[in-house]
Amino acid sequence: MLLLEHGNRVISRLEADGSRTILAERYGDGRLNSPNDSVWHSNGWLYFTDPPYGLAGGDQDPQKELNFSGIYRLYPATGEVQLLASHQSRPNGIGLSPDEQTLYVANSDGNRMAWYQYVVAYDGQLSNRRIFFDATGHEESGAADGLKVDVDG
Repeated sequence: MLLLEHGNRVISRLEADGSRTILAERYGDGRLNSPNDSVWHSNGWLYFTDPPYGLAGGDQDPQKELNFSGIYRLYPATGEVQLLASHQSRPNGIGLSPDEQTLYVANSDGNRMAWYQYVVAYDGQLSNRRIFFDATGHEESGAADGLKVDVDG
């Protein structure tokens, strides 16, 4: 079982014997903020979001070591964590289109509530960011959060 341990600031795997293996806890010299949501690519990459929600003080928390909230890719076999985007203030829900050529990421910031989409290149990099749906200013309560992609994309 894969665990995105929001408060512990790690991504881990719960093994069959009940032990826990940490797959990712850092990017560069800093600890992750609070891994939140993830989606697997068929080739084994794990795309995940890392907003500051698990930190009591959010962006101002003294334990925050990264000065951004990121969208990452993890290579579980090697533990390599690669930053793909850092422009979203609160990246949250994440999903891949059925053909794995589009990545959708919710931004849960009350000042900029939107779902973005990115083109996933052959090498897994993201490009051509655009807003898929902008909910900023809508009267309903809540935020851009989790998402699912149906079989038709």
